[in-house]
Amino acid sequence: MNVLLIYAHPYDKSFNAGIKNALVQRLESEGHTVRIRDLYQDRFNPYLEGSDLLSFRTGEFASDINAEHEHLKWADHWIFVSPIWWASFPAALKGWMDRSFSYGFAYKMGESGLEKLLIGKKAFIVSTAGTPEPYYDEAWKAIETLHQAVFGFFGVEISEDLHLSGATTVSQEEREAFIVKVSDSASAWLK
Repeated sequence: MNVLLIYAHPYDKSFNAGIKNALVQRLESEGHTVRIRDLYQDRFNPYLEGSDLLSFRTGEFASDINAEHEHLKWADHWIFVSPIWWASFPAALKGWMDRSFSYGFAYKMGESGLEKLLIGKKAFIVSTAGTPEPYYDEAWKAIETLHQAVFGFFGVEISEDLHLSGATTVSQEEREAFIVKVSDSASAWLK
């Protein structure tokens, strides 16, 4: 399978980096081809410009958006790895979504209403939060609803939505167990 891993964390030694690295190692060892879109390292421009909005109507996208569209089309499956900050995606990932899931590529309005243009694509979402579990119990429900609303708008099915609270305070054993859980789930998902 062709797997696109969209990664959004600014620190290359973070727990999220450990998750990303473990996923890549596991999936490549199983014969999958993995492309990584590291939004911070790649310096992806997350700012939706007025010219982008115009291009959404004309279908003549900026070269960096065209490149993201090609990555998204190439992949059979998408994996997202990022922290949750203030109960949502990091700004870099949100901006990537604003620009990459563009009108005319991910969705459009037709004679009968909304046309979801990414039906058949599947996403696997991995999120972490530094906030301990008791404080994030209710927030995860809202975050999962947000994920469903965003991806569902384009017709993308979320196959897994895994998250870990207290990533900065749980034990090393708990972090390692979460990485194994994520890797095992992703491996099973791609079979």
